[in-house]
Amino acid sequence: MRLTEVKTGDELDLGGLTLSFIETRLLHWPDSMFSYLKERKILFSQDAFGMHLATGAIFADQNPSETIKRECEKYYANILLPYSSKIIALLDSVGETGLEFDVLATDHGPIWRRPEDISRVLGWYREWAEQRPKLKAVIVYDTMWGATGKMAASIADGIRSSGVDVKILPLSGSDRSEVATEVLDSGALIIGSPTINNQIFPSLADALTYLKGLKPKNLIGAAFGSYGWSGEAVKQLNQYFLDMSVETVSDGIRALYAPEPAQLEECFKFGEAIADELRSRIEAV
Repeated sequence: MRLTEVKTGDELDLGGLTLSFIETRLLHWPDSMFSYLKERKILFSQDAFGMHLATGAIFADQNPSETIKRECEKYYANILLPYSSKIIALLDSVGETGLEFDVLATDHGPIWRRPEDISRVLGWYREWAEQRPKLKAVIVYDTMWGATGKMAASIADGIRSSGVDVKILPLSGSDRSEVATEVLDSGALIIGSPTINNQIFPSLADALTYLKGLKPKNLIGAAFGSYGWSGEAVKQLNQYFLDMSVETVSDGIRALYAPEPAQLEECFKFGEAIADELRSRIEAV
C-alpha cells in the first residue's frame, strides 16, 4: 500500500504494530489524515491540536498552561477557523469510532499525553468550532492624529460600564493574527478608522481582508471613525461587515476632526448600546 492511496479504515502493518487511518474531511490541507497506532494508543493528528510554539519542552504539560491555551487558540483562529463545521463533524466521528488514545501527537507543537490535557484540548476545539458568542467585544482601530483613538477609548468605557468585557486593539501595536485570536471568543466586533484619501486606513484594510477570509460567525458589528473632509470610512467599514456576514447594530458614528466632549459622550452611549444588544442576544439563546 502506498501512503498516497490510503483511505479511512485502511491499516498498515509496521512489523508488529498496526497503523490505521482516519479521514479528517480535508481539514487545512487536502492530504490531512489522522493515523492511529493501535498497540501504543497514539493518535497522530497532523495539523489538528497543534500550534506554532517553539519550545524545548516537547509535552504540553511541561509548558505553562496559559501559554499552551493561548498558542492553541491562536493557531485555531488563524488556521482552522474557516473549517469549523468540518471540525465539529470530525470530533463527532472520532468519538463514534470508540478510539482510546493515551497520546495525541501533532505535527507541530507540544504533544498531549495526560488524559486531562487531551480532554481539555478536545473541549477547546469544540467550543471554538461552535463559535457561540460571549459577553466580550473587540475594538479594532487605527488613528492618524489621535481623534479615532479617543473615540475608541470612549466606546470601550461605555461597553465596560454595561458589564461586558472589552479588548482594544490599536493596529499601531497589534497584528492581524492577534485580531483573529481575540475575535474567536467574542460576540461583538467594533471597527474604527479615519478617512484618508477617501478610503479607510490601510492597516484596517489589511486586517479586515484577512479576517474576512477566516469567516468568523455569530458576531454583531459596528463602525466608527473621525474625518476631516469627505468621511467615507464608516460607510466602507459597514460594507466589510456586510461582506463578512456580520450583522451591524448601528449605521455607525462619525466625528469631524477631533471629537468634542459631547461627541465623546455620544461614543460612550454608543458603547453602552452595543453591550446591551450583545447581552440581550446572548440571554435570548
